[in-house]
Amino acid sequence: MESYRCGLVALSADPITFGHMDLIARAKERCASVVVLIADNDMKRGEYLFSLPERVHIATRAVAQSGLSDIRVIGSGGLLVDMYLREGCDVLFRGIRDHEDERYESRQMQLHTLILPDLVGHIVFLESREEYRLVSSSLVKAFVRSGIDVSAFVPSFVKQLLEERICGQYKIAVTGCQAHGKTYVAEQLARRLCASGVSTHLISIDVLSRELYGEDSPGAQFVRDGIAGLFGEEMLIDGRKNVRRDALKRRIFASETKPEERESLHRLVAPHIDRLYREAVSGKRGIVLVEWAQLAEMKLSHWTNHHSIVVSGVDRGVFRSTRAISSEDAEMMSRFQWNAEEKARSLYDMASLAGNGTVIRFVNRIGDTASLDSLAHSVRELFPSLRYEGTTS
Repeated sequence: MESYRCGLVALSADPITFGHMDLIARAKERCASVVVLIADNDMKRGEYLFSLPERVHIATRAVAQSGLSDIRVIGSGGLLVDMYLREGCDVLFRGIRDHEDERYESRQMQLHTLILPDLVGHIVFLESREEYRLVSSSLVKAFVRSGIDVSAFVPSFVKQLLEERICGQYKIAVTGCQAHGKTYVAEQLARRLCASGVSTHLISIDVLSRELYGEDSPGAQFVRDGIAGLFGEEMLIDGRKNVRRDALKRRIFASETKPEERESLHRLVAPHIDRLYREAVSGKRGIVLVEWAQLAEMKLSHWTNHHSIVVSGVDRGVFRSTRAISSEDAEMMSRFQWNAEEKARSLYDMASLAGNGTVIRFVNRIGDTASLDSLAHSVRELFPSLRYEGTTS
C-alpha cells in the first residue's frame, strides 16, 4: 500500500457522520498528514442545514474527539484543485459507497484532472465499510425528522445539534431511584420551565409502558402474548387486553427470574417503547424531559444526548407512603436498581465517552422550592439556542 506525504479529503459534511470519520481515519493510515476540506457542493448550494463555518466547526470538534493526530480541517468555497495545490497535497481521497457512486465520482474526478492534469494518478478511491455503506448526511437528517435515534451514525454532539436545528428539541432525562421523588421533580421542573417562557414537554417511559400494555393494536397484543408466554397467563387481565403491571413488576424483580427471561422481555417491549417515544416527541418543540428510572441501567442516555438529572431524596419514606410501596417491594426492587451514586457514575462515564452531555445531581427535599428554581435555571443554561415560547404538556 503506497504511502503519501499529505492527503486531501473533501466533504460537504452537512453534518459529518461516522462514515466520514472512517474515511478520514483510513486516509490518515496512508498519509503523514491529512487536510479535511469542508466545501460547498454547487449542486447543493442553498440546501445546507448548517453554514460553511458551522460545518467546519462541527468537523473540527469531531476530529478532535476522534483522537486522530496530524489532521487539519479547513473550509473553502473555492475550487478543490486550488485547495489541493495551496495545501501542498500529493493525493486526493474520495469515498465511494457503491458502483453508482464510483461512476459519479470517477466522472467528477476526470473534470478536476482537466483543470489540473497533475492529479492523474494521485486520486485514491476508498470504498465504504459495510456498516457505513448506507449512511449519508441526507439519510441522517431524514431520520432525525422522523424522530429516529441517530446515535449509531453521528457523534452525540452532532445528534444534539440536528435535533435542535431540525426539530427544535432540547432533551434531558430525569432519573433516580424508586421513591426518591423523580416524578415529582420532573413535574415541578416542567412547571417552572413553562412559567419562565420555555416550551416544555414531559415524557414518562413508565407511562409509555402502561400505554403499550393496554393499547388496542395487533402489535401490542403480540407483546401481551409474549409476556404470557414468558411468565404465565396470570399476567394478563381484561380478556387478555391488558397486563397486570404490579404482578409483572414483581416477577421481573423476583430472585427466581432468570436473566435471559428479563432479556427476552426487553427485546419484546423495547421496539414498541421506541415507537411510542417517537410518537410522543413528534412535533414537540422546546425542552423535552424524559423521565425514566432505568436510564442508566439500560445504557440509553444517548436518547437525551447524555444530558441527565439524577434525583436522590431525603424524604424517601414520604414518597414511598404516597405511592403505597411496601417495604417488601422496595427491598426487592433495590436488589436490581442502582443507587443514585451508581447511576450518576455510569451516566457520567457514558457522557465522557461520547464527548457530550451533562450530569446534574439533585437532592430532592419536599418544600425546597429554591432548589427547584435553581435546577430550572441550570437546565435553561444548558441550551443557549433555546427559544422561549411558554407551553407545556
